[in-house]
Amino acid sequence: MTSSRFLFRSVWPLHVCALLAGAIYPLAFAPVSIRPLSVIALAVFWCCLRGVDSNVAAKRGWLFGVGMFGVGVNWIYHSLHLFGQAIAPLALLGAAAFVAVMALYPSFFAWMQARLLFKWTGPSRELFALPLLWFSLEWFREWFFVGFPWLQAGYAGLDTPLQHLAPWGGVLLMTFAASLLAGVLAAMFLHRSASTIFAGVAIGGSIFGLSILASFQEWGENVGPALRTRMVQGNVEQGIKFESQHLVPSLQKYVDLSLQGDETFDLIIWPETAVPIYFDQAQGFLQPFREKLIAQETTWLMGGFSWRDLTQETFNTVRVATLDEPVDYHKRNLVPFGEYMPFRWLLNFLRRWVAIPMSDISAGQGVPQPLPVGATFAAVSICYDDAFGTEVIKQLPKAHYLVNVSNDAWFGNSWAPLQHQEIARLRAVETDRHLLRATNTGITSSIDRHGKVQASAPQFEAAVLDSMVQPRQGQTVFVRLANRPMFAILVLCWMVLLLLQKQKAKK
Repeated sequence: MTSSRFLFRSVWPLHVCALLAGAIYPLAFAPVSIRPLSVIALAVFWCCLRGVDSNVAAKRGWLFGVGMFGVGVNWIYHSLHLFGQAIAPLALLGAAAFVAVMALYPSFFAWMQARLLFKWTGPSRELFALPLLWFSLEWFREWFFVGFPWLQAGYAGLDTPLQHLAPWGGVLLMTFAASLLAGVLAAMFLHRSASTIFAGVAIGGSIFGLSILASFQEWGENVGPALRTRMVQGNVEQGIKFESQHLVPSLQKYVDLSLQGDETFDLIIWPETAVPIYFDQAQGFLQPFREKLIAQETTWLMGGFSWRDLTQETFNTVRVATLDEPVDYHKRNLVPFGEYMPFRWLLNFLRRWVAIPMSDISAGQGVPQPLPVGATFAAVSICYDDAFGTEVIKQLPKAHYLVNVSNDAWFGNSWAPLQHQEIARLRAVETDRHLLRATNTGITSSIDRHGKVQASAPQFEAAVLDSMVQPRQGQTVFVRLANRPMFAILVLCWMVLLLLQKQKAKK
């Protein structure tokens, strides 16, 4: 009886602590944006893992993940229930299942550190080993299956000195730095020796010192005159977007907004699936508008759907519609269950309860090419594409600026559109390029090469956003080498970790 009371008192409070740390972690990201909380939450979580066996650690890791994803991506429910037409219980079940599965990542981290580091009692466990393990799992989460880099710790480094690391190693370098800082806090709390404090201050000071030094590096230069651009935010409700009776009014709305005022533009951008049918089907209605833009020497990028007869495939596409021969970019990173059905043989029955239009499309293949806009080139991405920095840089250094089109109407008035804009901002920092982000219901924004939002259109309003964009040329280290330097660092650190582990096993 005494032992079970002791077990309850000693185990469950730390279980709750891990859960609360996970729930606090997303508050470091948009829209709350209390940046230090990501590092603090990780440090608290790692302290909760001290001295417990692998089974208890795995449970605490899973609870941390439930808090992290349950709070951070609760918008999954909105997209399934409000716009996927799933009944509330099924949408709740689907969202809960997603959170439970994603929580397995921190659970595996916790289990692995207990199995691998059970003989580590010194501060090197928190200062080096735990940050390396966490960073490795976060990188794995970025690409495994379809990849889900949402809430990666590096994104919380925006608007802090850590963002100056992005041109050198992308968001992964920022994630590694944040992991090391979390290790510093955990080590100082758990060990509190003079040597630990000295090591922690040295590591933290080095990270921030290098970040500040990195801010003085110039990566490129302006080229040519600034472009006059207009992004059109049609604010077409997701519930009626694909209904045939609303097609013509929706397209007319985009046309009218595009022609609003007397000014002419070098570039007009319509967001993802602004044309909610195949381009060929809308050609007749849009032809007068297209001819007007050609006469004004305006390039028009429009989002919609294209069809390839040869392979019988549908693509989510951005088209340069004002060229004699249209040039397309096809979306490459598709959203499972929204744009295609994974494990169709097993899960096809879900179509009876979740109805999402145009949800059986194909991913673009091959090396993507930037789209021509007059004498310049735009690196285009569609919605979820911009969550992957290594995908965006495939069109650089040829591209002079970035264009992302999206339709975050799927997520309603949730945190998702703000989190998505935060991710897009870091793509601008990584590439040293201006980013134009055109969306259906918001947040349409013009983001400079430092990741600052220069201007944005209000959410859930039909609006246009006019801005000037300065084309640039040049390459950051991340554009030139992608994640190869980070892979080398990862391999080297793992070699050191395994060598230290071997030495400890001999003792």
